[in-house]
Amino acid sequence: MSKFKIKDSFWFGLIVSVLLPPVLLILFFKTKFTINAGIFDAVLYEAIWRNIERGLLAPDMISALFPSLILFFVFFKMEWWKAGRGLVLGTVPYFLFLFYML
Repeated sequence: MSKFKIKDSFWFGLIVSVLLPPVLLILFFKTKFTINAGIFDAVLYEAIWRNIERGLLAPDMISALFPSLILFFVFFKMEWWKAGRGLVLGTVPYFLFLFYML
């Protein structure tokens, strides 16, 4: 039997950093507004879009990016340098969007 082992890979860090913030943002909006909708329902995305238009998305975006920072330090501690580089590169567009929102 082969065990599933995650390797130190640039692509692993990049994929995690691209997928983690939007998933967390959706979970934050579901808990914050207690929307009785599915994850793929248009009502949820409409609420996110309204907050983008009003400029109220920045605190939630910071909260969604914080776990990426924690994950970067976990990669640093495990000496996964390639995954850490992928994580930083994948997080840069979110930070640029966040600075634009602020």
